[in-house]
Amino acid sequence: MQELRLRLTWQKLTYAEMAERTNYEPDYIKFVGFQLWQLLSTALGEKVTKSNFKSVLRRKAEKFKILR
Repeated sequence: MQELRLRLTWQKLTYAEMAERTNYEPDYIKFVGFQLWQLLSTALGEKVTKSNFKSVLRRKAEKFKILR
């Protein structure tokens, strides 16, 4: 579910759109997102949120030369 949540967030879907596509309740999707952002924050060493995760991942990828 966390991978799905990440993909849907990357597509800039709202919680309602995510719920419609997955048949999960919006509150469950929010909870999974909360857990995901906490895990990513710990792993990446900076606060990750729904609104900043793309920029954080891009910056980290560039730092480690994952993206060109």
